[in-house]
Order: sequence, then C-alpha cells, then structure tokens
Amino acid sequence: MMAFIVTQSSYSQADQDVVAAERAFARYAITHSMRQAFLQYLDSQGVVFARRGAIRNGIEQWTATPESSMKLLWQPAFAAMAASGDMGFTTGPYELRQTMEDTALDAGQYTTIWVKNKAGEWKFLVDLGTHYKQSLYDKQSLQQAPAFTSAPVEETSILLTEKKFVIDYAARGTMAFREVIMPGSWFNMDREHPHHTLPAIEQALLKVPADLVFTPVASGMARSRDLAYVYGMVTNKERTDNYLRIWAHTSTGWKLLVQVLKW
Repeated sequence: MMAFIVTQSSYSQADQDVVAAERAFARYAITHSMRQAFLQYLDSQGVVFARRGAIRNGIEQWTATPESSMKLLWQPAFAAMAASGDMGFTTGPYELRQTMEDTALDAGQYTTIWVKNKAGEWKFLVDLGTHYKQSLYDKQSLQQAPAFTSAPVEETSILLTEKKFVIDYAARGTMAFREVIMPGSWFNMDREHPHHTLPAIEQALLKVPADLVFTPVASGMARSRDLAYVYGMVTNKERTDNYLRIWAHTSTGWKLLVQVLKW
C-alpha cells in the first residue's frame, strides 16, 4: 500500500512538474524559434542524436544550427517522475510544420528525459524521436505510468541491469524483451505508432531484427532509485542508429517502462 501511495503522489507531481516543464518547452517553441527553445531548455550535459548513431552535446549542436521559421509542435502523452523529484520523462506525438497554419511536413514520437538542476530548474538531458506517417498530434491523451518502487540501497547504477539485458538479447534475440516488459510498457519504434499494450508490443517485436547489437553509451538513475535510463547505439548489420531505454523498479525488479528503438 505504501508503494502505491508513493507512486500515485509521484504521478501527481509529475503532472505538475515534468509535464508542466514539457508543455512550457512546447509553448516556448511556438512563440520563439526551435533553436531558441532548445537552447533555453537543454541541460548543459544534454545530448541530441544525429545521423549514423552520432551522439552530440545538445547546446553545441543547436548553437551551430541556423535559425529557421519552421515550427515544431508536440505534447506529452505518457509521463512519470521519480519519487525523489530529480528525474522524469515524457513521451508524445510531434509535428514539424512550415508555419503554424500549414499541415505537417513530418510527424513522429519524441521521448525526453528531464532532470532538475542545482537551481531547481527542469532541463532536458536526452531527447530521441521516431518518425511515422500519420500524425497523432492532438489525438493522444495523457496516460499514467504503472507503479514503481525504490531499488535496494546498494543499487546505484542501472548499467548492470542493462548489460544483462544486452547479453540476453545477444543470446535469445527479441525473446529477451519478454522478461522485462510489463503492463504499461511503452514502445516507440521508428516508422510505427507507439505500442503500449502487451499484445501490441509482442506483435511489434516480431518485426525487430534478432541480431541487433546494443552498445550502451551513458546512463543515469534518480536519487530514489526507482527510475533510470540508458541510451546508446544500436547496430543492424552495417547501419548504426540509436536507442533509449527507461527502466522502472517494481516489486519484481527492474522493468522496461519505455523503449525507443531505431534500426
């Protein structure tokens, strides 16, 4: 019961804090340029992803990006925050338009990791998007994350869990996902709408190559040890792209809450 209470209060706080930060970021991108918005809300250590799996400092990348009149619109559809209040995430649909009055030039799903800096400001640390044809902007409602609880005090890194998964994937392919998904898991796969029911995820996994090679690059964990992330590179034969995993600790251990996968 206590874990349930903590989780519910965390979600309420996420709605007030993380979702509010994401919505403020999205509003800023409408009233300002994309470049100005990203530079305003990026953490100094924040990263963005480029072609061929390249991972770059976000502020350096956006500082070097010319101004553009195009508009990026997005909204959160799934969010959660750690009980410690120092880390959270949102994911949802986006559209890229030439102007606010135009139809979408591009559409897809974003996923953003947010952290609170020393000044108490929410800044985003990781932002990875997928693409699909039919926009879901204004068609997804905000959903609640499943319950999660704190990991044992000796667990200070998610990398052991991540490495176990990577080894299991190398041995068993997509069957490895069946050990870590749970009701409420959310899969954002390139060229497809999000999958967020167990049957839908299991069907989607049939399309994922069994010989993908995952290379973790960086990770982080909330102080409350209930929410963590890992991002890195994924190789499909000669093609390299990126992935992001958001892990949540539950009564049965670490489970995969959000998977963003491009190959």
